[in-house]
Amino acid sequence: MAAAPSVVPDSAAAVLAENGPEGNEVRATYAGRQMVYTDVSVNGNGNEVLVPAGSLVQVTFNWRLDVDEGPIYCPDCLVQSYVGLNEDTQSAMLCHFSSITPVGRGTTRPGGTTFMAPTQPGRYHITQAFALGNSCDRRVGSGTAGAGMILGTIIVDQ
Repeated sequence: MAAAPSVVPDSAAAVLAENGPEGNEVRATYAGRQMVYTDVSVNGNGNEVLVPAGSLVQVTFNWRLDVDEGPIYCPDCLVQSYVGLNEDTQSAMLCHFSSITPVGRGTTRPGGTTFMAPTQPGRYHITQAFALGNSCDRRVGSGTAGAGMILGTIIVDQ
C-alpha cells in the first residue's frame, strides 16, 4: 500500500517560482547501466508544478543510457526503464526503453508521457525505475524514489 502523500499548504502556488532549473541531469543507476535524464518539463513549466486534482499532466524529457565498460550484471539481458508517479506501484505510466544494452555512452533521445493527476491533494514525485524482463510490462510500478531518481514533482491542488 502506498504511503499517503504530504498535504500541500495553502501557499503551494509559491512553489511555481522554485520549479528548478531545466537541463540539470538526473541519473538513475542499475547493474552497471545509467539512465541519464535532462530537460525534464511538466506541463511545459519546469520540473515542479502545481496542477488541479484530476487534471491532465504532460511530462517531457530527454534521456540516454550509458553503460559502464567492464563487467556488468547480466550483459545479455533485456533491460527496461519506466517513468511514473512514485505512489503508483501497480502500473507504470511509461516504459520508454527495452533493449539489450551495449557498452558506452548512448544517444540522447526525447521521451514523454501524459497522465491524469491524482484526485487527492498532495505532492507526488515522478520517478524512474529499472526492470529486467522480456519486454515492457505495464504492471511494473515506479515504486518509491531513491536518491537521484526523482525526475519531477506535481503538487495537486484542491
